[in-house]
Amino acid sequence: MGDSYGKVLEKRIITDSLTRLDMISEAATFLEFLSKKKFLKRGFLVLCESLDSNDDDDDDNGCDDWEEMVITLKNFIKKSEEVTQKEINTLQQSVARIEEKRKAREEELEGKINGLKSEFEIMNEKTDKMFALLVEMKQQFDAEQIKN
Repeated sequence: MGDSYGKVLEKRIITDSLTRLDMISEAATFLEFLSKKKFLKRGFLVLCESLDSNDDDDDDNGCDDWEEMVITLKNFIKKSEEVTQKEINTLQQSVARIEEKRKAREEELEGKINGLKSEFEIMNEKTDKMFALLVEMKQQFDAEQIKN
C-alpha cells in the first residue's frame, strides 16, 4: 500500500506541474494578446482562478455570482466602448486639425508659387528687352563697321 500511495503522490505532483505549465502558457498568450499597445495608455492582466464544483452548494448562489459577473462584464464593455468612442472623437478632431493645417500650407505654397511665376515672367520680359537692345546695338555696330 505504501508503494501505491507513493505513486499516487508522484502522479499528483506531475499533474500539478503540468497544469501549472498549461496555465503559464495560457496566461502568457492572454498577456500577449491584451498587452499594452504603443498607442494605448494601459494594458490588461488576465487572472484565471480555478473554481471547484461542490455538490453541496446551492445552484442559486452560483447563478448570483454569474449574474454579477455578467453585469460587471457588461459595465466593463460599456465603459470600454465609451473610452474607445472618446478616443475616436479625439483622433477625428486631430485629423481635422491636421487637414486644416495642410490646406492652409497648400494655399500658402500656391501663393508663393504664383508670386515666383509672376517674378519669372517679369524677369523673362526684362531679358527679352535686354536681348532686343543687344541685337539692336550689334546691328548698329555692324552698320558702322560697314561704313568705315
